[in-house]
Amino acid sequence: MAKAKVTVLYATPTQIRMLAATRTSLPHLRLILCGGGALDAATRQIARTRFPNAALHVFYGTAETSFVSLAGEDAPHGSVGRAYPGVALEIRDPRGDPVSGPGEVWVRSPYLCDGYDGGGSDLVICQKGFVSTGEIGQVDGDGLLWLKGRRDRMITVGDVNAFPETVEDLIAAMPGVAHCAVLPRPDPRRGQHLVAVVAGQKETGLSLRIRDGCRASLGATLTPKHVLFHPAFPLLTSGKSDLVALAHWVEERS
Repeated sequence: MAKAKVTVLYATPTQIRMLAATRTSLPHLRLILCGGGALDAATRQIARTRFPNAALHVFYGTAETSFVSLAGEDAPHGSVGRAYPGVALEIRDPRGDPVSGPGEVWVRSPYLCDGYDGGGSDLVICQKGFVSTGEIGQVDGDGLLWLKGRRDRMITVGDVNAFPETVEDLIAAMPGVAHCAVLPRPDPRRGQHLVAVVAGQKETGLSLRIRDGCRASLGATLTPKHVLFHPAFPLLTSGKSDLVALAHWVEERS
């Protein structure tokens, strides 16, 4: 990037943290578009400090939809911005009716893909020009989109529907956490409970801080029952957690 004098960077929050850790100077970088995961306040500050010449914008999109929403630098923390030009958003309940609260995000756009080569995803649904990729979210009164998690990751803990992404975002923002993932495990009393996996060697103090922080912010229901430490935390090429590999790893230790 430095040699090619790259000016625009698309990256996940994890990739931004990894890039910043190299301490490489990138004075030509003028724009960072961040997607693929929640951008926590600590990573936002890291980007501003390490790449002071670059504007930082959060976006939401998928392989099937391209850009869905784009946030300005002044967008409130946690929002992924307003609908991208030419894109229409609808939030629908399980029956397909529009709702004002949380629901499934449906997208109508000139940027939709035409189809798949070699099979598609069971989560993707097409209806009358709109597409859903299984994301759950809400549009507020200012037209800002707030994502809660993916339909296929929603779990039930003690009769309460929950998204592991909510817990992951909180843990990822804690000092000392480089990567984390939150996974469900069977629970004879509550149906399921959560297990947090954090990159690195075991740290009892960090484990306690994670559980205390989750309990204070999210309540006992969404507090991980166990915090495990993975010395070789697996990542996908996109920089996201490899949830399949982590699920196998956690199951082997149950």
